Amino acid sequence: MNKKLLVCDVEGTIFAARYKLDGMDYASTMWQPLANSLGEEGERREKELHDRWEGKEFAGYLDWVKATCEMHRNLGLTKQIFDRLLNLAEYNHGVVSFFEQLDRNTYIPVLISGGFQELVRRAQSELKIPHGHGACEYFFDKSDNLLSLFSLVPCDWEGKYRYVRTLLDDYGCNPNLDWVFIGDGKNDCDIASRAPISFAFDAHQRLREIATYCIDGHDDSPASFSEVADILSTLTEHDFENGHKRAQKLGSKIHDEKREINKVKFAKKSRDEVLVLDRDYVQTPEMHLSELLAMCRVAFIGQRKNHNSFVELEDRYDNLKMIEANFEHKNNADYKALKQRDFIFVYVDCISHSQGWRIEELGVPFAKIKRHNGEINSSEPTERAMANVLYRHFVEKDNQ
Repeated sequence: MNKKLLVCDVEGTIFAARYKLDGMDYASTMWQPLANSLGEEGERREKELHDRWEGKEFAGYLDWVKATCEMHRNLGLTKQIFDRLLNLAEYNHGVVSFFEQLDRNTYIPVLISGGFQELVRRAQSELKIPHGHGACEYFFDKSDNLLSLFSLVPCDWEGKYRYVRTLLDDYGCNPNLDWVFIGDGKNDCDIASRAPISFAFDAHQRLREIATYCIDGHDDSPASFSEVADILSTLTEHDFENGHKRAQKLGSKIHDEKREINKVKFAKKSRDEVLVLDRDYVQTPEMHLSELLAMCRVAFIGQRKNHNSFVELEDRYDNLKMIEANFEHKNNADYKALKQRDFIFVYVDCISHSQGWRIEELGVPFAKIKRHNGEINSSEPTERAMANVLYRHFVEKDNQ
């Protein structure tokens, strides 16, 4: 069998998630015990942040984590409390023996977590796992041992797959066939839906609906990694090929669901101007423009005779329409067409050609884009900028 990545979530999968605050609908390994260690105020704020997350008040996962970290710092979390809870974390049943017996000539173990890098690092050391990535790392002041700084990385929800994809490329693995994912939470649904083989370990119902295999505990015995080992030992390349076909169908279904959800989200978005940053023209986008255009309809206002790169993009993407900046009246067909779009890019040199109307009147989110330095015949800088802006406006804010 080809060499493959074995990708594991950490909290709730590698380590047991056994502590749950009253009123919460899930347990955790570190987050809720930390809130409990900070007293009634810590628990109250943890629940409040959870309610805000469920109410979609945060722009994305990192904002939620940042708010939680700031809460820990404001309430005086110490290194002693953090280290004690870190050391108290227990492995799920069968985890230690699973990694001791894992055929590492076939499987390269990887840890990916929306939780603490410190917990990831502990598992790496004890289970001899070469790769590990966590969303959050704490730094404590040496003078008083109080939490002073924290580092955040976007590696939860869709961010998990972005990290794994990099490793797949580095190892020369086929991203469609050469990996396995094991997780337990709703936040693992995206990465599980992309994996050819996935395990839902004593998991959230939504993940159970997606995963290839479900490993469940019973009244007399907990869920165990020994069951994962038994299934892995039977897998063939044919199973991974069939798993990829299944993932393709599943991904198509999930994409359709997201698109329907996004139709509602697009209607609720701010209709103000969205800024295009200088780095947007050079930074590699988190998602390809084609993926974003599959979720929304975009127009570009410019002049064909002067902007060949934009005409090239229009020819390449079905959902990107270029409209000439030479109309003035609201009954103009192009004006009506613009109102049906989810987002509009306006080339800055064409604004003077459109004095008879105001882009704000369309009630559609828009951004002013320019010809980037070095862009003559290439559409790449514009393509990157469009992808970065659309990702920031439509995906990053609603990454739940």
